[in-house]
Amino acid sequence: AKRGEIVHHLAFLSSDVDETVDQLREGGFPILQDEQTGPDTYPWLRWNFVPNSWSGGVLIEVAQRYQVSDGRWAPVPGDPQ
Repeated sequence: AKRGEIVHHLAFLSSDVDETVDQLREGGFPILQDEQTGPDTYPWLRWNFVPNSWSGGVLIEVAQRYQVSDGRWAPVPGDPQ
């Protein structure tokens, strides 16, 4: 209601979200959270964000990549847990 119909966020998946967020910080990107967060039900799934104020109104999410197995999200073998 506040902004009308717009894209809320874009998600980019990484095989190592901690390293990717560190690289973004080193590159001068602002990062919303001090540490990655995620759901309690999937402890290996974590994410962080570049604020929408920096990217023209669209929130940018950087998340640990995942696969779908039996209709559920699952970690990708070989990725950091």
